[in-house]
Amino acid sequence: MLGLGRDLVSEKRFIELLRDPRMETVVAAHNANRAAVARSRTVASMTDSTFWPEGVDVDPRTGRFYIASVAHKTIAELSASGATRDLRPRDRTDLGAILGVRVDAKNGVLYATTSDGRRLYLSDYSHGLLRVDLDSHRVIRLDDAPGSASLGCDGIVLYDGTIIAVQNGVTPARIMRFNLDASGTPIASASVLDQNISIADEPTIGTIAGHDFVYAANSQWESTTPVEIASRACR
Repeated sequence: MLGLGRDLVSEKRFIELLRDPRMETVVAAHNANRAAVARSRTVASMTDSTFWPEGVDVDPRTGRFYIASVAHKTIAELSASGATRDLRPRDRTDLGAILGVRVDAKNGVLYATTSDGRRLYLSDYSHGLLRVDLDSHRVIRLDDAPGSASLGCDGIVLYDGTIIAVQNGVTPARIMRFNLDASGTPIASASVLDQNISIADEPTIGTIAGHDFVYAANSQWESTTPVEIASRACR
């Protein structure tokens, strides 16, 4: 097959077969198939030999590369100058190895897939926060913590055993942290990170950058004020 070939001469199991002169053409065909085709070039590099990269994507707006790490369960941002930074703390236990990463440049969102493969968290305006068991397909509503409600949540991210949420379906709109219990199902406690601030009259969706939650603060659904991108520490 095109491009498929083995080094038959170096494999001990073919020693007897290679004594047959007719195998010369087979060996030649394999060698031709496995010849190098060197058209690629290095465009970025990392010095971290422990990173174990898997998925990669590039932001066409900035030229920055985003590289998923299997070993450290993080995503590295690599700038054009070669500087790198981890977008989430390394070696956390709340997620498995990060495999795929994709930049949504239009909406300013970075997506990643993990090997956890067991659960998916969703937000629903009418029902609150939900967890989907990916094995059984069972949907579970997370029980709210006493004195709190998870209705009206829009964008959510998972961070160190908590869900950071933009709760813009309530008045006033706010940024919430919902702390999950050890099983990841009920909400053990909830706290307000930001609420009713002048730069965030209509927050929508955000992402984690280091230990900060970075989000679209005034999404312009009902206004024409300049777009603000806000950042808030997750703790």
